[in-house]
Amino acid sequence: MNNKKLDRLFLGFVDEKEKLISAKNIISDNTKKYYIGRDPNHDEKMGSGEIIKYDSGNNNFARRHAVIYFDENRFSGQNGGYWVIDHLTDAVDVETIIFEGNLRNQISVQKGKPEKLPLGNHFQVCGIFVGKNGSGELIKIDTGITSASLLDLDADEKEFNFELLSGTQTHWWNPNKMEYNGEKVTDHLNRINEMIFKELSKGSESQLISKKRLINSVPDWLPKEGEIDVYVIDHSNENNLKTAISNIKKTLEYINSKGTNKVEIVTKPKKGRYLKFTPK
Repeated sequence: MNNKKLDRLFLGFVDEKEKLISAKNIISDNTKKYYIGRDPNHDEKMGSGEIIKYDSGNNNFARRHAVIYFDENRFSGQNGGYWVIDHLTDAVDVETIIFEGNLRNQISVQKGKPEKLPLGNHFQVCGIFVGKNGSGELIKIDTGITSASLLDLDADEKEFNFELLSGTQTHWWNPNKMEYNGEKVTDHLNRINEMIFKELSKGSESQLISKKRLINSVPDWLPKEGEIDVYVIDHSNENNLKTAISNIKKTLEYINSKGTNKVEIVTKPKKGRYLKFTPK
């Protein structure tokens, strides 16, 4: 999706049933930064940025928690840039987690490493959790599509299960922290390999991540606006992907040797890849 065409985003704080609990904020100026928090300009050091303030009584939602802005440089591979979010607070264990519908594909945003807002889905909607251990505030961002929803409208229970937020894990692998055997995987990866590993982490044995999806997860590899799609022409980025996968495998082999837990990349020819965890 060309995020530059998204010239107007709507941000609102919502409850566990996605009911709006504050007035919607409009994000429409891609030359400004939009600071989110209980009191974003509490120290008067915000500069000319826009304030998105919510008077939360929860201290796990920081006074200046996160910032949303349009980045034309970090993700410059396609369409001139993307709307991104960065984590700002230094408070211990307090997080900014972005996700798609029903808390899927969670990414814990690390300070100084902005992440693209995942608005490339059918409803052009994404969610942000700002807080700690499931205690904080829930933010919905969409482009104004009336049917945009973060909840599964067909489900019997139409509310978020906050137990799935903020690093809660079903076994030793934590998809937000990406750390095991005392090592953080992303600390050993360069920027491009980190993008690919994060995309791989969204899959499973029943939901394989395709080669094209991995290639498309790296904006640097995609054609710029007006250029021909090189993936369709000569698969020139397949060699880049093979090299990246090889480097990621070496990193995992190193971390696997540090303890009893293991992560491996499993490839099913002509179908896709997923991460295998041992023990399960």
